[in-house]
Amino acid sequence: MYWICFDQEKGLFYDYDFVNKQLSEVYSAASLSPLFSGLTSSSQANVITSQLNKLEFEYGISACEKENRKYTYQWDFPNAWPCVQYIAIKGLDNYGFKPINNSQKIFCHG
Repeated sequence: MYWICFDQEKGLFYDYDFVNKQLSEVYSAASLSPLFSGLTSSSQANVITSQLNKLEFEYGISACEKENRKYTYQWDFPNAWPCVQYIAIKGLDNYGFKPINNSQKIFCHG
């Protein structure tokens, strides 16, 4: 996973574009998957969570960062899919992080 999805310069995980054989340019909630699965070190978890503000909005975690793109993706901002919320909340909890905004309250407590 590190070899394919990890951006050394940014210290973050990205989706991999197999067609173009490169990391995706879209920053997405997929970057939280290593927290969910326990694949990161504590220092990497700190880097990942420091960028969480790019995905957070009042309804939770967006699947993709808000940007002006040529294309609109199915999972694009402001979509906040339930599986993304679970991966984010469980991943943050795995490393002892508390929610930065009300994401956990909104999706876990109604």
